[in-house]
Amino acid sequence: MSRSSNGKYKTGESNRLDLRVLLQQGQIKKGFHLTGNIEWTNGSSIAFESKYTKDEVYFRVAYSITDYRTGKETNYDYKINFVKISSNLGKGEILYFVCPESGRRARVLFMAYRHHKYIHRDWYLDRYGVRLYYNSQSVSKNDYHNTMYFNYDSKIKDLEYRLSTKFRKLYYKGKPTKDYQKLINLKIKKELHNKKRLATLSNRIRLMKNKL
Repeated sequence: MSRSSNGKYKTGESNRLDLRVLLQQGQIKKGFHLTGNIEWTNGSSIAFESKYTKDEVYFRVAYSITDYRTGKETNYDYKINFVKISSNLGKGEILYFVCPESGRRARVLFMAYRHHKYIHRDWYLDRYGVRLYYNSQSVSKNDYHNTMYFNYDSKIKDLEYRLSTKFRKLYYKGKPTKDYQKLINLKIKKELHNKKRLATLSNRIRLMKNKL
């Protein structure tokens, strides 16, 4: 689990279970009962068991956490349930995690602030009074548009994946569906931040040249 120098944990630095990624990588697959391991670039890893059948849908995780102050190792092994929501067209379904602490629905669960379970982002504020910040909430003014650009890029990829699944239509009665209109709006916002981040970069280069 990573945090910035001011002690604030950010979503982009915290270990996470991203449902979109797990589905894309085949670690959760409809009609299958799977097991395996997931590793993060910071050296963390977990063993998992996923089941996505008509009768059962869950994601089980097992891992060990060592307290760097005491050296004590604690083992964790628990199930994260899913809820299946019908698409807005009434065909197909969308999966959501059910947070093991709050019971809230989420597409991404995070581990941060020395709480050693994967839980909903908002639970940290409810329980501990500390916020798990999005990257854009703890960056400098100069880096804001660059961070927002990549945040929107991630949201767009997530929504595009959902729209690409079976039975997902882009138009209904000649008008964009709710999700497709959301995708269009996200792309507009992404391009807006792209223009501003490039302008910021150009200004930085200009200032550097003036100092030479």
